[in-house]
Amino acid sequence: MPSTTMNGTASSSCPEIDPDPNVLEEMRRMAYDRSKWLQTYTFIISQYEFNKEEISQFYSEMCDVLDSMKAFLKCPFCKHTIKKSAILACGHLVCQKCVTRRFIGAVKSRCPTCECEVEKAVPLPVYAVNEITKEIALFMKEARFFKASQMKPLKEKDAKKLLKSMNFVFLQRIKNLEGQLMCDYCFNKLNTTCLVRCAADAFTGRPLCVGCDTKYIRFYQNEQGKTFDEPIQFPTFDTIVSEFYGFLTNIVDYCKSKKIPIRLMNKSGIISLRPVYKLLVAAILIGIFLIYLSN
Repeated sequence: MPSTTMNGTASSSCPEIDPDPNVLEEMRRMAYDRSKWLQTYTFIISQYEFNKEEISQFYSEMCDVLDSMKAFLKCPFCKHTIKKSAILACGHLVCQKCVTRRFIGAVKSRCPTCECEVEKAVPLPVYAVNEITKEIALFMKEARFFKASQMKPLKEKDAKKLLKSMNFVFLQRIKNLEGQLMCDYCFNKLNTTCLVRCAADAFTGRPLCVGCDTKYIRFYQNEQGKTFDEPIQFPTFDTIVSEFYGFLTNIVDYCKSKKIPIRLMNKSGIISLRPVYKLLVAAILIGIFLIYLSN
């Protein structure tokens, strides 16, 4: 509300509101997720729906791709797939349990991958890796369930429900995986990955493209006065990004060349002419407007 001063003139002032920081953080996160989602390959794929043969083929191909990705996410100490990750200063992944054991009582230790001497320090957790291994495990479990369900005789109604479930789960998993393989600054797929962590924040290393890391650091140093550790090169992520985006690119190319977007289909799965009529009407109106301007 405007406030009135002594001389009778009105002046506006900001209301004294102290919003809940948790609410503000949630709003910021929603805006961030929305911006990131709009730049994903998953957003393109979400505009299409796959039939039984297509989705079964994509499930099979994705299982192969995820198996290949898992090979790069194994701890070199215990040889198991990493669930809680840490990255050493040399840029190689290990699981937190193994690296903690190795560093107990030792001033220095050696990276089992490159034999580089690593000084005793708190290894940087990489939560993106933890999320990726979790999503891989979930998808593999779901794929086995859907494959077993398809082997059973199903009524038409149940078969349709199963197909919709397979489409939904497929889209959800690739969205979650792709979200972990994008730069936290430019929202594009990671290109020559490095990890950046604020020196005062032991939470996680943010995956950024080389080049974006300097912009990210400069922004937070100037705006908030934060200090950052030296970025860590992360070549393992580059390999994973290449594997997964190769798979997504093939699906996007297939959709654009073979499929019709859902928005152009009616409920029966037949091409709807309504969007075409709308485009024609819009084109006619634009044409009339241009003719009017030319006269």
